[in-house]
Amino acid sequence: LWLPAWSHVVVALTMTYTAFFIRFLMQLCIAVGAFWFERVASWERLNFIVYLFASGLLFPLEVLPHGVRAVLEWTPFPYMLWFPAMMLADGDLLLQRQPWIIPQAFAVMAVWMLAFYFLSQLLWKRGLRHYSAMGA
Repeated sequence: LWLPAWSHVVVALTMTYTAFFIRFLMQLCIAVGAFWFERVASWERLNFIVYLFASGLLFPLEVLPHGVRAVLEWTPFPYMLWFPAMMLADGDLLLQRQPWIIPQAFAVMAVWMLAFYFLSQLLWKRGLRHYSAMGA
């Protein structure tokens, strides 16, 4: 019977909840774009396509060339799905190959969370000002 280590489960669950929050903030930024654009659903579809390919949902990220993976490591997408799945599947092997992956994952997710939060606040305030200037 195989069970992941408790520390790996805690890291995976923490990253999963953080991924839900970042996904919410990403979609909030897209939704606030409705103040200016009528086709925000297209932006959401484009975001979802990037999420499908960059998160490891369609295929494992290990099959990508090293340069592409190096770029993806600075986006939030691999840490939303691939990283928690790898921590639960074989966290020891992942940590042996990349011992810096846990601090890097939390740092990248924190930076993107703050960036999307401040962007959503900025877009919301400017959107309200723009919408109220139209006579509403």
